[in-house]
Amino acid sequence: MNDPVGRATRAGGGGERLLVVGWRTLTTAHLEDLGCEVTWVMQPSEVAAARQSGFTGRIVTVTDHTSVEQLLAALARHGLTPEAFTAVGTDHEFALVATAAVTALSGVRGVDPRTAVLLRDKYAQKQALRAAGVHAADAAVVDDLAELLEPPLPFPVVVKPLLGASTQDTWALRERADVEALLKERGERRWGPWCVEEFMPGRELEMDGVVRDGEVVSLTVSRYLANLIALKDGALVGALHLDRAEHPRVYAQAEALVSRALDVLGHRDGVFHLEAFDQGDRLAFSECGGRTGGGLVREALEAKNGLALMREWARALAGLPFAGPAGPHSELCYGWVQLPAPLGRVESAPTAAELLELEGVVRATVDIAPGREMADLTTGSHIRGGRVLVGAPTEQDTERCLYQAAAWFADRVVVAPRG
Repeated sequence: MNDPVGRATRAGGGGERLLVVGWRTLTTAHLEDLGCEVTWVMQPSEVAAARQSGFTGRIVTVTDHTSVEQLLAALARHGLTPEAFTAVGTDHEFALVATAAVTALSGVRGVDPRTAVLLRDKYAQKQALRAAGVHAADAAVVDDLAELLEPPLPFPVVVKPLLGASTQDTWALRERADVEALLKERGERRWGPWCVEEFMPGRELEMDGVVRDGEVVSLTVSRYLANLIALKDGALVGALHLDRAEHPRVYAQAEALVSRALDVLGHRDGVFHLEAFDQGDRLAFSECGGRTGGGLVREALEAKNGLALMREWARALAGLPFAGPAGPHSELCYGWVQLPAPLGRVESAPTAAELLELEGVVRATVDIAPGREMADLTTGSHIRGGRVLVGAPTEQDTERCLYQAAAWFADRVVVAPRG
């Protein structure tokens, strides 16, 4: 939920008629607990899961929930218009702009189109922030990867889709030879447009929290186990919570960066997931989304601080004020990691119950099963064999447990011999 277009229903709460775009299991209970009447837009393949989760409200199906045309047409088929709702929202990255367009057409409370575009388009986002004096990478746009043979910015550069996510189709190019190799690999799939960014040094951080009426009311900083671009070289995808008392400099810089960035982007109400590079004397802005973070970010924050990000997302959508932590603060340090597995058809894999017996593991899921194909981990940060959340007394203990769990899992996944 972002800067409200219509403020007449700002008081919110019970009786709110909400149009939610894109199915997400975690949001169901929170919206229904608030007494909201919810209409959910989702794909037909998601309906069974929605009903099994306990959602009893109206479901509107579409092939593509990122299409404004499909959203409006689907509502019409049900005799509905966007004006029938008091607010429209999504926690899905790719549905944000379509949701904003529907909001603007109806004038109800929801994401502002300008903000939605700035939260999605990598180039537009960085240009807006750089123009406002925020330290961020210089960027350019090319239509064809072949243009990188004579790059618009000096090497090294990072190339990514303008509207992408999860580090998919993202490459760090250090010299012309890297461009030539990429062109050979991509073939006719070289067309964009693409965002070309200055390579930024520093350890990559993620910042997650809640903003209400333009004020950051909750902020947690975590450090990725390795910068996300390193997954291309086989690095683990995961993050480790940083304690405010142990990292005062980082938190002071993060508070300043997040407040300024959200103000420039116009993101005044809802949740956020912002990434930056720690350069010691300052943080360099990387990207910002108006949604909850991926991995086990939500679960880690709730375990550490008692803050349910999806509940706060739901309250913002319903026009209700920030509620704050619903559970106790833990003295443990929490972190999460996506579990790697070898490429190929899975013959056997450990269970979640076995993972929970490992040191420090407090939550575990396994996403592969015999007969399923394990994809290439280097193609995106969303590819995984499973996930674990670890809680331990210190950052060092937590990091050690994360690496131990990842290695233990990978060693015990059996895939069919290739060829």
